[in-house]
Amino acid sequence: MFESVSWGEVLVLIVAALFILGPERLPEAMSWVGRTVRK
Repeated sequence: MFESVSWGEVLVLIVAALFILGPERLPEAMSWVGRTVRK
């Protein structure tokens, strides 16, 4: 599913999420993403 995503693109997404969500909400969002991907 994510074979074509490079580490640079992942880094850009994380930085964008940091700006959008802020540092206090980012860990909660990352855990939600992890749970969703595992399902």
